[in-house]
Amino acid sequence: MARINDRNQLSGSMGKYTFCTTGTGQIVRSKSSLTANRFRHDKAFAGSRAHAAEFGRASSAARLLRQTLEPLHELLPAQMISGKMSAAFDKVIKSDTLHVKGERQLADGDLSLLKGFEWNTRYSLYDALHITPAVDGNIPEKKFFVTIPSFVPDKKVTAPAGATHFRIVSCTSVLMLLQNCAAMNHCQTALLPLNNKATGIITLQHSMENACGEVMILTTGIVFYKQSAAGIIQPMKEGALCLMAAGKL
Repeated sequence: MARINDRNQLSGSMGKYTFCTTGTGQIVRSKSSLTANRFRHDKAFAGSRAHAAEFGRASSAARLLRQTLEPLHELLPAQMISGKMSAAFDKVIKSDTLHVKGERQLADGDLSLLKGFEWNTRYSLYDALHITPAVDGNIPEKKFFVTIPSFVPDKKVTAPAGATHFRIVSCTSVLMLLQNCAAMNHCQTALLPLNNKATGIITLQHSMENACGEVMILTTGIVFYKQSAAGIIQPMKEGALCLMAAGKL
C-alpha cells in the first residue's frame, strides 16, 4: 500500500488506483472489482454483510456513549479511542446468544464485558487513584451510586507534574439504541486539593428514572487542575476515565 506525502490531496479513482484519506494520512490502493451492489446482494458476501451490520450497531452505540461524555472529554487528553470502543461494543454484540448472526443486539449480549474499559490508554484510573470505587447499581430503578472511602490525596493519588487540585467525576448514560439517541447524568466532587488532608467519604449518586432506553452505563474518573501564581485554577486535560458498570434496562 502506497502512502502519499504531498500536501496536495487527491480523492476518488484514477485508472486502476483509488485515493483514500484515513486518520493517519492519505493512501492509494489498487481499485477493487467489488461493487456496492455486488456486496449487498451476492450470497458469497452474506457473512460479511452480517458482520458489517453488527459492527455498525456497535459503532453507533459507541458514538452515543462518547456523546454523553463530551463534557468529560474536554478534561482528558485527546486520544483516538473510537475504534477501540467500537471493538469493545462489537464483542458484546457477538456474545448475544438469543439472535442469529447479523441480528445480534448489544442489549442482549454480555454487557459485563465492557467493565474496565479505559478512555486514557496510557494512564488508567487505578494508575491515578489507588482506591477502587465501590459501585452499587439498581438497574430496574435506573440508579447508580459510587462510593469512595476517605483517603489522603498525597498517599492515594498519582498526579501529573504541576497538578494542584483534582475532582472525582462520574456519568450515567442511558443508550436509546432504537431511537439513536442517549440521555446522561453527570456528577462531580468539588475541587479537592492535592495535599495530606483526608478527603472524607465521597458519594456520587445518579438517578435516570425518567430516561427510556435499552442499556445503562456508568463511568467514573479523575481529572486534574493546576493553580497559577495568580490563583487561577484551570483544567490540565490530564486524568483517567473507566467504565465501571453496564446493564440492560
